Amino acid sequence: MKNRTILALIACAGLTIADWACAALPIAISTTDWPAWRGPTHDGIAAPGQSPPVRWSETEGILWKAPLPGRGHGSPTVVGDRIFLATADQAKHTQSVLCLDRRTGKLLWQSEVHGSSADFGKHSNSSAASSTVACDGEPLFINFLNGGAVHTTALDLDGKILWQQRICDYVIHQGFGASPVIEESLVLVSADHRGGGVIAGLDRKIGRVVWSEPRPKLPIWKERLGGDFFASPVMAGGHIYASNVAGKTFVFEATPKSFKLLAQNQLGDEAYASPVICGGRIYLRVAKRGDNRQEFLYRLERVLNILFIVGADVRRLKSPFRSVLSSEHQSLLTSAPTNPVESLVVFSLRFGYVQGRLRTCPKPNDRV
Repeated sequence: MKNRTILALIACAGLTIADWACAALPIAISTTDWPAWRGPTHDGIAAPGQSPPVRWSETEGILWKAPLPGRGHGSPTVVGDRIFLATADQAKHTQSVLCLDRRTGKLLWQSEVHGSSADFGKHSNSSAASSTVACDGEPLFINFLNGGAVHTTALDLDGKILWQQRICDYVIHQGFGASPVIEESLVLVSADHRGGGVIAGLDRKIGRVVWSEPRPKLPIWKERLGGDFFASPVMAGGHIYASNVAGKTFVFEATPKSFKLLAQNQLGDEAYASPVICGGRIYLRVAKRGDNRQEFLYRLERVLNILFIVGADVRRLKSPFRSVLSSEHQSLLTSAPTNPVESLVVFSLRFGYVQGRLRTCPKPNDRV
């Protein structure tokens, strides 16, 4: 009887047995994730307790980089072991969602949301995939401007379209880039434009418009500070990260009293997406110009080389350093010589990944 009841529920939901068996399970959101545009708290402030890298280059601090098909300015969404991005094919005028493996950068799937009529905007720097995916561990939600109207689409974790809702007509000026926001049982969508537009709340499960409020027809104005910046700044560990259009990311401290520039880092030739900081890593979406323009997603980490010249005291090395060592590296410390000038321990610390080696120096003045 219980089995018949389960089968009846599946049938009522419009699912086949294969769908039920193969559907991806929900992902548990953690503080090491970046589930939507502007991060876990929607304000560009990363979770506390992180120490993301301050300096990097094409040859330093890169865990992996992955080529991305098409073009888009939406930021990466990092949830569990997956990364989601929006992209558009300028030749085919299609709009899609990409899913990459968080650990390796491998493309897991690409799901076409609109097969034609992508709107690329009137500004030379705009794209037809400037929105950022929102995901709280279950369905994905994405906005696209397509065929003169804004549409919101829900997909499951395997890229299957669950529903799609037309929000309103859109009078295009520069382009469209508003991202969906998940709020309890609703998906909030903003579609401001020169013709007015709307802000709407959709039922996250079926896409029905629960409420919709028209926006007033106000004049458009903007103020630009500090040059060509399309991406939004992100704060982590007291530092602010801001990427300009040319692919340079500035890292600085800003208080009501002072400004301090910490670093300038160049990756690629273009950057329109906002940086994402989670799990102590930085995810940057950039592009390299050329005959065949190519976009890349970078995963960056902080590389800190620590040199300890130690002797008998190495066995009594205290936390927090000892707490991040594996059992193998713990044994390195335990087996260190007791003569301070004969033991040299070198560790390369990469945010929780510690590589170490023990070397005995024949002379006190020897160096690694």
